[in-house]
Amino acid sequence: MIISVRVKPESTREAIENFGNNRYLTRVLAKEIEEVNAELIKMFSTYFGMPTHKIVIKSGWDTNDKVLELQ
Repeated sequence: MIISVRVKPESTREAIENFGNNRYLTRVLAKEIEEVNAELIKMFSTYFGMPTHKIVIKSGWDTNDKVLELQ
């Protein structure tokens, strides 16, 4: 499954909001891009109940708009 994610770094709380059609808004506490990506994968792993190695950032590694592949 392919999903589109908009990330809001440096938020005051962690949250995942589903907007339908595989579009999500994710709020993360982290500031640095490496930490944001790791936190994002961890959050979606918990959200979908799957291991972290099954979630891959397909595009947008260094931006706030990302495409994730859930294998």
